[in-house]
Amino acid sequence: MNSLASSFMHNFSGQLLSRVLSFCINMYLLRQIDSDALGLVNVNLMLFYSTTIFLIREPFRKVFLGSEIPLSVVLTHLWLAPLICPLIAAVLYLCFWLPFSTVPDASLVPSYAAALSVFAFSAWLESFAEPYVILSLRFGMDAQYAFAQGFLVISQRVFVLILTVMVPILPVYAFCFAQVLSSFCYTALCIYLLVSGIRSVAPSVRGFSLMSVYPTFPKAFSKENLSILGAFTVHSIFKQVVTNGTGYVLTFTNFFPLSDQAVFDAVDKLGSLVARVIFAPLEHSAYLYFSTCFRRTTSAKGRIETDVQKGINAMSSLLHIVILVGTVIFIFAIPYSPLAVKIYGGTVLINNSGANILRLYCFYIIIIAINGIIECFAMATMNEKELLSHGWFLFFSSPIQIFLSFIFPYAIGAYGLILANIITMLMRIAYSWRHIRRFSRGQISFLKSLPNFPTILILFFCLMVTSLSFLVSFLNFIKISRCTFYIGKKRNESLLIFGEIDGIMHSAAHVAVGSSLFIFVINHIYQNDLHVAKFLSDKSLGSHNG
Repeated sequence: MNSLASSFMHNFSGQLLSRVLSFCINMYLLRQIDSDALGLVNVNLMLFYSTTIFLIREPFRKVFLGSEIPLSVVLTHLWLAPLICPLIAAVLYLCFWLPFSTVPDASLVPSYAAALSVFAFSAWLESFAEPYVILSLRFGMDAQYAFAQGFLVISQRVFVLILTVMVPILPVYAFCFAQVLSSFCYTALCIYLLVSGIRSVAPSVRGFSLMSVYPTFPKAFSKENLSILGAFTVHSIFKQVVTNGTGYVLTFTNFFPLSDQAVFDAVDKLGSLVARVIFAPLEHSAYLYFSTCFRRTTSAKGRIETDVQKGINAMSSLLHIVILVGTVIFIFAIPYSPLAVKIYGGTVLINNSGANILRLYCFYIIIIAINGIIECFAMATMNEKELLSHGWFLFFSSPIQIFLSFIFPYAIGAYGLILANIITMLMRIAYSWRHIRRFSRGQISFLKSLPNFPTILILFFCLMVTSLSFLVSFLNFIKISRCTFYIGKKRNESLLIFGEIDGIMHSAAHVAVGSSLFIFVINHIYQNDLHVAKFLSDKSLGSHNG
């Protein structure tokens, strides 16, 4: 297996390109499409789609990415995914979306049921790609996987852009058709990449063709694997509710109109850009790495001690890295959020407190990053009984998440949704951390994972300087004429430090200050942080003691 770092770099490069292009297209769509239509699609319909496909991807990947399960057994079980997917979509539609979600105005979408059906169909198409995706990852085809995931993200936005510009149809229908087209192309690409690339990555596989992927029935299903798959499915249901509780509150309540939902979703996409580009690929690669170090079917005594130690060392290093990266992002988000929302969404976000929401969301990103790595390690080291226990924990956390998401918005609006997520995420971290401390016998320390003191001082200095730059640039740009200052000018004149009021010079100077300090911080971290230096130099994190 490739090192964790090289696996991450493949996923990171694919996510970076796709998210940047998607970011640019979203900037255009936010300015051209009605905010109510965006709120309906990006919150309601996409939540239906993401819930359906998550309940397929999460349990199957968690169970069958481990190398201890023979390929013949894997193939037999993987084709359950496209069979189960329509059932999940039907249950979600009949039991939740149909009776509880608010039917949008007919001017937005004449047939709400048809729109939901189209998004369910796109999830079903992608479920056919899962066997090929899992086999690709089993054979170490990380670059091909990253390319396919990036292609899916880009194609969704490109098809929407083409349809909205060139075809005279309702925006919601444009999103529906784009969703199906991108899912079909993604599935076809996954099949092609596996069939065409498997010989280069696995020379021992001879005569591999499209038919080789299909199972040979009748073949007995493994009771043990089905039991673990069922446990992960239940676990995934509660995890989805806890993770996306905000989306369910927005969809099934009338707290926020569709236009406000569009604003919150836009801030969510902007704030989670770093999480999607850096942390999501890192979590994916980390789980693959931990799965090889800790085999679920092997007893604790039967595990190889060196592999266990490598996994523990990797966990310590990764936890330190995500805390460090998240802290850096948050520090620079405080002064640069107004500029970010202005560039991304224009007046739509500026007039709806987008900057302050983004600041709080960036603090939430730190919590997300910590939880992602901790849960990866916990999931890879839990046995079936512990997984069931964790599932019960998520079961009881779900109503807490929903309750907090109901209560907090009454008091503090959209900030309450993020605060509810922070509280429930901290609960998940505490639960997983207790398991990790017990498993590692105290070898992993949270305090040792925090940034060192010189780095904290440098980040504090950067916060002070960039905040001053922000004040100069955004708070009326320091009209010093209102004070009694004499700097070679007449009284009652404005001293504009960074050019014209609200002009390009202000923004350019503000960005220049931040860019210089950001480069300085990155250089300091690379020169002085052992964990980051070894990770970026593509050395396996498990090979050193953290």
